Amino acid sequence: MHIQEIPLAEIRGEDDTYRYHYWKYDREALQASLEALGIRTPVVLEPADSSFRVVHGFRRLACAGALGITDVPAILSEKTGLDNLKQSLRENRAIRPFNIYEQSRTLALAQSLGANTSVVIEQFLPLLNLHPVKHLYDEYTGFHRLPEMLIEFLVDKDVPISRTQVFQQLDADGLEITLQILEAFSPGINVLDELITNLYEIGRREQTSLGEVYRDLRIPEAIDQAPQPHQALGEVRRRVRERRYPVLHETNRAIRALADRLDLGPRARIHWDTKLESRGVNGSFHWESTEDVRETIGHLSKKQNMELLRKIFELV
Repeated sequence: MHIQEIPLAEIRGEDDTYRYHYWKYDREALQASLEALGIRTPVVLEPADSSFRVVHGFRRLACAGALGITDVPAILSEKTGLDNLKQSLRENRAIRPFNIYEQSRTLALAQSLGANTSVVIEQFLPLLNLHPVKHLYDEYTGFHRLPEMLIEFLVDKDVPISRTQVFQQLDADGLEITLQILEAFSPGINVLDELITNLYEIGRREQTSLGEVYRDLRIPEAIDQAPQPHQALGEVRRRVRERRYPVLHETNRAIRALADRLDLGPRARIHWDTKLESRGVNGSFHWESTEDVRETIGHLSKKQNMELLRKIFELV
């Protein structure tokens, strides 16, 4: 194993491997060590035209650049690019689990290095701790094509690959809308998934595009006019749900109209599952004396209230 000094200027610094923003990980301890002791472990490089491509040692090289080190000890690999990639995966998977970006990027990189689909599925999916099946290959290949901002969001939220399918099926207009929602609200994955899924399903039912539904619901105006982002988000979700579930919306509106006519006194409230997945009505009462109890019973026994409750029970 021959170690030689390679000028840092001749090493391609861009991270064109599978790593996800290696610079995000803590480098302070490593940089302090390199400043005190120098680079003790050589980086591994492979020749690339008139420069060198990094196989192992991105963080060491980043720290070396920050410290003004001009030459670094390196080993030049004589393996093929695919073999170097396999070795890198074996070593790195023992350090920390791969995230979905690294998994999808690895498959794209393996293909760029000459691996066909069968080789990628049979040899590289297992190295990523994934089952060697075609549908997983398709899911990760599609994920890699998503916009960078959305990829970062999904990776940072530690979203499983199965939950990215709703975004992978979007056209360019749909992806742009997804980014607008992300930028406006910084929602959690459940809310973002809900909004995009509902918009997509509305478009499919009405045979129109997600973008047309988005604009028809005047969602950009709702975002601009609300005094606070959380209020805008609530309004957007309401509009989308009403359009997605018109029967559910009308039923809830009918129940609400009946509930508003109930005269149960100031100490009573009724509640129901607005998704209408659970039957029945819940009542809440605030009593401070037996007189309050008698008052509530009196209200409940009124013929008009009983008739209104009967109609509510028919709807829920």
